[in-house]
Formats: sequence, structure tokens, C-alpha cells
Amino acid sequence: MSEVKRKFATILATDCVSFSKHMAENEEGTLSSLNSCRSIIDEYIEKHGGRIFHTAGDSVLAEFNSPIETVNCAISFQDTICERNETLTEENGDSPLLWRVGVHCDEVILENDNIYGNGVNIAARLEAQCSPGQILVSRAINEQVVSRIEAISQAAGKKKLKNISDAFEVFSICTEKTTKLTAPSKPSEMPRDLKNQKPIIAIVPFKNLNANEDSAFLIDGIFEDILTELSMVRQVSVVSRQSSMNFTDSGANVDQFISQFNVNFLIQGSIRSAGPRVRITVSLVDADTQEVLWSKKI
Repeated sequence: MSEVKRKFATILATDCVSFSKHMAENEEGTLSSLNSCRSIIDEYIEKHGGRIFHTAGDSVLAEFNSPIETVNCAISFQDTICERNETLTEENGDSPLLWRVGVHCDEVILENDNIYGNGVNIAARLEAQCSPGQILVSRAINEQVVSRIEAISQAAGKKKLKNISDAFEVFSICTEKTTKLTAPSKPSEMPRDLKNQKPIIAIVPFKNLNANEDSAFLIDGIFEDILTELSMVRQVSVVSRQSSMNFTDSGANVDQFISQFNVNFLIQGSIRSAGPRVRITVSLVDADTQEVLWSKKI
């Protein structure tokens, strides 16, 4: 046997949602749309330093050196395809197509121009678990990109990946456009696996009642400490720090935040200081009823 060549790579897997159904209903329009979407996808893959190593009809597998570039590529082509779909009308004959994306990084095996290994398999399994328009990434990817991308990373619970894991932790990368596609309008419309996943907790940045720089540093420290402690509790999922900060900075209200991340419980509070004395108030709130379940002053 020839020597096996290996390398560490980030793999992106994507395919078109319900492609066979679209073809059955409108072959020419679907093929035209597929070609348009592939032009968008291929262009962004090349722009972000990726290489397509396998394609079959409506599916694409690509490798990248950088997890950040991979996720930014997925965000870019998903948003661009959403914008394209919004411009389509019945008169132009093209069909609006939605895509799913899975991203994972691992050591892979090279054989000629093709790539094999668990990294490829997991990316493909993640893509298969996506809702239309969604981007799902593994924990390994999320840890690399969560604080370095403009989009919001949301804990999406655990998925059953065939022949890989019965409880594989995944994260959804959300932009304003893709959130509209993937967010259920009612709790009853949520997928079963999301209904039954462990509760999701979000920490809302504490209010600075003094509005001075010293208190701001203290708030950041307390925020980090609480998030770190909760992240070690396996019975709950915690919305990432960057996701909470991004949403707070956007000026959106708390109801939007709860809806977007399917939050079950909120941790919120305030800090007031007077000289060397500091007063901290912390509350645990039921996201659905806004009932304060627990509160403490320190």
C-alpha cells in the first residue's frame, strides 16, 4: 500500500432542500435556479480559500484551511441566496431554492483530489440535520468562530448522527436572513428534538446602575464568571457570550432574543457601587411567563 496522506481540514457540506421535488414540479426552472445558486456557492468557496473536492447534482463538499473562513463562506452564500430568492417571481420561471450547510473540522485522508474520513462524514451528517436555510456546526467549529464572526451562534442541543453519535452537540449560526427561515412561528411548530432537549439558559448583561467605567469592568467579570460556571453544568445549554453581547448591542428587545434562541430561562441582574461597597442583584426568570423563579441580593 502507498503511504497514507493525512491533514487537518475544515469540511463544508451543503445541498439543496427538496431538490427532487422541485425537479418533479419544474425541471427547467429548477435547473436554472440550481445553476444560479451553484455559481453563488462556488464563487464564495473560492473567495474564502476553499476547494470543492466532490459534487453530485445538488450537493457540494469543500475543504478549507480555516474554520472562520469556512463559516463566513457559508454565511455569505446563504444570505446571498436568500436575497436572490426574494427577487424571483412566477414570471421569470426560476424556482426559489433553499440550502442546508454542515461544518466540522478533523483530520482527513487525501487520495488524489478526493478527501475521506470522519471530518467529511460528520459535516455531511450535520447538513442532513439542518432546517431549510440553516447552518449547523460542531462544538469544535463553534469554539473557533464564536467570538470572531458577525453572525450569532446559538446552542442547538444534541443531534443523533447516524453511525457516529446518539448525542452530538451542535450549534446554529444565525444571521438576520437565515433566522427568518429557520425560526418557528409557534412553540408547537418546533421540531421534536428541540422540544425535548435540555433547557436553554441565556445570561443578559447586567445593568450598570452607576454608569461608570469601573462598574462596567466589574459587570463584564461577573458575566464571564456566571457563564463559565453554567457552561460546566451538563444538564443545561447556555447561549454563548458572543451571542448575548451581539444581540444586546443590536438594540433588539428581550422577546426577540428569547424567540430567536428558544430560551427557557433568563439570568439577569444589576450592579450598584458606592465607594468600596458593591450591591449585586441576580434573578432567574422563566422566559415564557416572565415570572421571577429565584432572586438574590449580595
